[in-house]
Amino acid sequence: MKAQFLESMIWSGAFDCFGLKRSQLNATYDKIVARIAADRKTQGQGQTSLFDGLLNDDKAANKTEYPNIPEYSTDEKLQLEKTVLGVYISGHPLDPYRNELSTFSFNSSMLEGQEVYGESGEVVETIYTNLKDHQKVETGGIVTEIKKLSTKTSNKDMAIITVEDLFGQFDVMLFNKQYETYKNKLKENLIVKIKGEVSLRENETPIIFLNELSVWNLDKDTGAAFQDIKKLYLKFDTQNTMLQSKIESVLKRYPGQIEVKARCSSTGKAVLFPEKVDGSNGLVSELIGLLDENSVKLL
Repeated sequence: MKAQFLESMIWSGAFDCFGLKRSQLNATYDKIVARIAADRKTQGQGQTSLFDGLLNDDKAANKTEYPNIPEYSTDEKLQLEKTVLGVYISGHPLDPYRNELSTFSFNSSMLEGQEVYGESGEVVETIYTNLKDHQKVETGGIVTEIKKLSTKTSNKDMAIITVEDLFGQFDVMLFNKQYETYKNKLKENLIVKIKGEVSLRENETPIIFLNELSVWNLDKDTGAAFQDIKKLYLKFDTQNTMLQSKIESVLKRYPGQIEVKARCSSTGKAVLFPEKVDGSNGLVSELIGLLDENSVKLL
């Protein structure tokens, strides 16, 4: 069984029945796989000793010690589920927002128009009974994609963002002025409130022209309880290129505003990573899995 497949099963919650945290399993599965592989190699080569029989029967000797690390936050669990399965399993990131979402004047279910067919069977028109051109709307959801574009005349930056709500998804257009205002806030998986204006064009899917965007935060547990933390400190052998590559991959999965510094355990030299991170439980758990609890510090 490949390690990547095991990781996907952990992220999806397939092993939740064992009563361990997903973060603990993710931190130890590679070591367990390596130990099993080494045992099989030894047995295959006939390298046995007088103590092998005793060790095989000794549960303590074969016991896996799971690190005492925080579990992934609810949002992190859901995002990992969607990463490996394409859907959320244990809930939805917008569950805590349902009440307020129900009060908004727009949601993606309103994009289910009635198609009008011509004599040849082709769609000649789509009628949206609940939408009008230039209609002012308020809505919200999760940013799932950001497409950066340029204006045709002046080559200025603009963007179309795709937003997911409880019914589906819809697109929002940010012209240059709005894009310059909000580009530093925008990132995938961000939950936002949106005020804008519906644009209905013939033979085109309706789109919302953005007027105002704000980050939507209910002050729930997101796992990022480190907003005042300035730096993440790591200690490991930075000359180990394979290990450093794994660490960089983890850091890139948790973008944020916290600087990351490392101290090389073999040379004592300090290294500043270009990546900035969010300081979440998921990040800490994955780094401890690669290193150890004493080599990962948030200060």
